[in-house]
Amino acid sequence: DFKQTISILPAGQYKLTAQAAYRYSGSEADEYAAIVAETDTKLATLYATVGEKTENAKVQNRYDGASETDYANGDGSLVVNEKYVPNSSNAVKAWFAAGKYVNEVTFNLPADGDVNIGIAKDAQPEAGDYTVIGPWTLTRIGDAIEPEPEPEPTPGILATLVHTARS
Repeated sequence: DFKQTISILPAGQYKLTAQAAYRYSGSEADEYAAIVAETDTKLATLYATVGEKTENAKVQNRYDGASETDYANGDGSLVVNEKYVPNSSNAVKAWFAAGKYVNEVTFNLPADGDVNIGIAKDAQPEAGDYTVIGPWTLTRIGDAIEPEPEPEPTPGILATLVHTARS
């Protein structure tokens, strides 16, 4: 769990953006086989927690950024299904520079206060998986959205029948 607490933020609605790419398993063949089998290969999560409420999104895996362009110019990339994917931390940095692997979460801070932001692994398929994390941005995008009040419960049929029977 790679995290940070940001304190004394003004109330508002925020967007947390982090460039990050998750590599499932220690072998390209196992990773690709898992994707073909429709196994969940996104085992890292970007999150923002305010009080007891957490907003989160799965971190993209390497294949989410597959491209016809080799952004790393052969330095740590490989070809899978006729597209390039990064296969090293340095190659992922080249994909980051090209604007790939942008993950985001929006959250509401209803009153001035703190937020915990981070990326956590949900599970580990086997040794050799990793997450490469790049630049983070936290942006206030507007005023806090006040939660809708809970509606008053309306009497059900049973309550109406009981009331009618007693009348």
